[in-house]
Amino acid sequence: MKDGSGNFILGVFLGALVGTAAGMLVAPQKGEETREQIKQKTREMHDEMQAEADNLKEEFTSELKRRAGEALNWSTQMVGKMDHKIQEVEGRLSQMQEKLDESGEAEA
Repeated sequence: MKDGSGNFILGVFLGALVGTAAGMLVAPQKGEETREQIKQKTREMHDEMQAEADNLKEEFTSELKRRAGEALNWSTQMVGKMDHKIQEVEGRLSQMQEKLDESGEAEA
């Protein structure tokens, strides 16, 4: 679908439908037979298009789930890295506070 194949397939189906209908309209048959053939071909094309739509939906859903999983994994990693950095900063602040407390006690 990324390369426009979905649009191409739709074009092929619609072209085939129009071509089939035009061919039947100029064929030497009774009107009722022609209409029945058009109905049958339309049903067949509908079924084929529905199958293709179902396939595209499945591909899209699968790709969406894959990308959502990647995003979740990435965000989990980022949260872990940020937690680690926060702990580092808290440790440094604690050390600085201890030094300030010690220097204040030394002056007193």
